[in-house]
Amino acid sequence: MIFRDFLKKLEKAGVLAKMTDGFPRDLCAAEAIIASGGRPVLLPDVDGMPVVSNLLSTRSLMAAALGMEEGALASAFDRAMSSPSAPTLMKSRPPCQEVVRENPDLHSTVPILRHFRDEGGPYVTAGVMIVDDPDLGPNAAFHRLMSTGPRTFTARLVEGRGTDTAWRKAGGPIPAAVCIGPPAEVLLAAAAPAPSDVDEMAVANAFNPVRAAKCVSSGLVIPADSEWVLEGRLLRDLDGEGPFVDITRMLDPRRMQPVFEVDVLTRRKAPFYHAVLPGGAEHRLLMGMPRELAVISAVSRAADPADFRLTEEGCGWLAGVLAIRKRAEGDPMAAARAAMGAHGSMKLLTIVDDDVDPSSPGQVAWAVATRLRPGKDVTILPEGPCSSLDPSADHPMGGRSLGSKMILDATIKEGPGRPRDRFKRIY
Repeated sequence: MIFRDFLKKLEKAGVLAKMTDGFPRDLCAAEAIIASGGRPVLLPDVDGMPVVSNLLSTRSLMAAALGMEEGALASAFDRAMSSPSAPTLMKSRPPCQEVVRENPDLHSTVPILRHFRDEGGPYVTAGVMIVDDPDLGPNAAFHRLMSTGPRTFTARLVEGRGTDTAWRKAGGPIPAAVCIGPPAEVLLAAAAPAPSDVDEMAVANAFNPVRAAKCVSSGLVIPADSEWVLEGRLLRDLDGEGPFVDITRMLDPRRMQPVFEVDVLTRRKAPFYHAVLPGGAEHRLLMGMPRELAVISAVSRAADPADFRLTEEGCGWLAGVLAIRKRAEGDPMAAARAAMGAHGSMKLLTIVDDDVDPSSPGQVAWAVATRLRPGKDVTILPEGPCSSLDPSADHPMGGRSLGSKMILDATIKEGPGRPRDRFKRIY
């Protein structure tokens, strides 16, 4: 669904909180978003411009934005990932190019928020960057951008991922476009762990038809209904990026990262600016839910999954709970291996039966207390690659982060004196 159409839908349904006060973009707007408690919120006047946040902060909101029931998300995700289809290019001027500005002063034209005092600067947090890999084709992915000047940012490119790979291959500046406020289908696809040769725009179009357009300054294909587009180049120059409050609500350290220079700003006539609060509910949903759906898909090839959730207590990234319909004693470990393979950043995985709701911390703790045998049902995986966001891991300079992982099998294990009905919860 087009970004502004979804905003109107939420407003009509009474779901959207609308602040009446004006807020400066420096710290105060972020404080207002925090105060909303994760509810979709519109700040109509952030230094004179409208800012929206938390539009996709829950699974039910994402499902509504895609025009489907929440229970259909997993199957829709599978279909889109397995059968991507290229979007149709618009022949007329697209909505995202109603206004075009060359060499823009972004400080005065885009309400880029500074969220926290300890961060390195104002950040674009909801930007989907599109580049074209000469070997693998187009790539669309979320990249945070720290503002460093009227037309410059430092872009956090995770090493070895699609944008970083394309940038390193080029050996020189490469065209890039950052889209803010594209349709929900694009936001979900850009966050999904798609294979390197799969075009995320085609994945988005497989969820629902997405209109596409070409950039003003390059041949890059972008979502035509975006609210804002920053067209420019990823330079070979490096500059400091960070610190930044990441999904763990801890500071991700300062790094030297590529400079993104903006040549052209295009936008709608009255654009909404999408701001994702670092470490907030929308950040966790956009970053975590595609991994949850990918885990369910991977596990379905090894066992019978009922549901999987990355836990709030695990920062929506580092810890998960997988419910399975257990058919054989080997199912929990087969499922665990598939889940860990699909989400390599997870360091703690708890396996439960399908009578346990993986989104309920109380039910999961009950299953661990009543069904797990510490001497037999705890598996420690030795040191290996892990998430760079885990502060407890080892982070060698210039190398992969290293840490161990743990699997808890909290499923029912029948045995002497342990009939299945002994484990049934009465109320």
